[in-house]
Amino acid sequence: MVSETLLLVLIVQEAGLRSALAASLSLAGADVLTADDFADPRLARHRRRPLVLITDEAAVEGFQGGSKELARDPRWLKLVLLSPGAAGPNGDPKLLRLDRASAARTISRLLPEWQRR
Repeated sequence: MVSETLLLVLIVQEAGLRSALAASLSLAGADVLTADDFADPRLARHRRRPLVLITDEAAVEGFQGGSKELARDPRWLKLVLLSPGAAGPNGDPKLLRLDRASAARTISRLLPEWQRR
């Protein structure tokens, strides 16, 4: 039986940030998968679960179409883009831009809301 619980998918190029997020979010009770890239074959095993993609600008730069194309991908319930500074509204409710320094706290706070969807 496939779990229907939310899975946070981390595709973050910076190793320190990736490790810190994985640890913090796991301690907050989240299911976390660290993937190598957006086509990582491990993602196919979780296609029935709601997925939230958490990525950084470095990873998105190498993806054709960028963050807008990723936000259109139906696999992702939400796309969280980590950047050096907090960004303002972007017009897409699926895309959330977060400051890297406060990302773990903010995501942990949003987890219950995302899980209810």
